[in-house]
Amino acid sequence: MSDCILWAGRRNPKGYGLTKWKGRTCGAHRLAYCKSNGITPDDIVGLVVMHTCDTPSCVNPLHLAIGTFADNNRDKAMKGRGTPGVPRKLTHAVAEEIRALYVKGSPTQGMNALARRYGLAPRSMWLLLQGKTYRAP
Repeated sequence: MSDCILWAGRRNPKGYGLTKWKGRTCGAHRLAYCKSNGITPDDIVGLVVMHTCDTPSCVNPLHLAIGTFADNNRDKAMKGRGTPGVPRKLTHAVAEEIRALYVKGSPTQGMNALARRYGLAPRSMWLLLQGKTYRAP
């Protein structure tokens, strides 16, 4: 893999580079991804630009990939990142995705495996699977 290209400008408290685009603050990695793919940040509203290198200040287009919030959460969980014990804010769409993936007793698709993958406490996952939280609007 090629080396990271670290953003030398302003960064947010989590280390992500910040720049301006059309008068608005924009993630430097988002703008780098867009420029390298011939699109604008407006084209990727609702999506995230993920770092395959896990370096927040990296703007190397070869280290950047587009995805959904669920993709990013899965990637973080598979890499053992995130903040244990801090609840994640899920969308109804992600909750439905989890319910569709769930297979009772499965070591990879069971309640505990999905809780780890999505960064949820087992109790929170149980409530979600029971339909007690994140019910369809």
